[in-house]
Amino acid sequence: MKKLLIFCLFIIVYHQANAQETKAELEYNIKSVQIGYLNFSLNDETRLTRKLSLKTSVTFEPYNYRSESFSKGYIVYPYLNLETRWYSNLDRRAEKYKKTEGNTGNIWSIIATYSPDWIVLTSQESPIKNSLIRIGPNYTIRRTLGKHFDFEGSAHLEYGYIFQPSKDYSNIPYRGSYFYGGIGVKIGYHFIKK
Repeated sequence: MKKLLIFCLFIIVYHQANAQETKAELEYNIKSVQIGYLNFSLNDETRLTRKLSLKTSVTFEPYNYRSESFSKGYIVYPYLNLETRWYSNLDRRAEKYKKTEGNTGNIWSIIATYSPDWIVLTSQESPIKNSLIRIGPNYTIRRTLGKHFDFEGSAHLEYGYIFQPSKDYSNIPYRGSYFYGGIGVKIGYHFIKK
């Protein structure tokens, strides 16, 4: 009976020790550069709790345009993003001995985006731009490749509002509220601060 009791205590202690080892945590700070389809972003992700982080980023999206005089040009819009990220499967990945370094996991998040009308990079002399704001849920699958490369695939649905431009242009049809949804893929290079 004594041997059975000691064996059961040993199993419980061993199980508790292994359970403590499988508790995965996010990295404290990750700075990264990501390239997506027709966009480029600079990111900073900071850990708030064991599974929750705050990601701030600046995204640049270039567009080609053709004016009324049929001359070609470009315009680049910056988007300022603030995103709270919750990593939903971090513990499950650790229990299965899958990689969690570099914040590898599946992510549920709320993202807020602001694009001001006073920052525009363009070849046009007097660009017309509306400022906008968007907010909505996002689901992302993040995987790290090696030590410094990462891959993110995401799907999102956001509610947005386009404001009246700072200059009075009566011929701009794009203003008011709208829904914005899409999927995206990004490949990046990250720097982890432990």
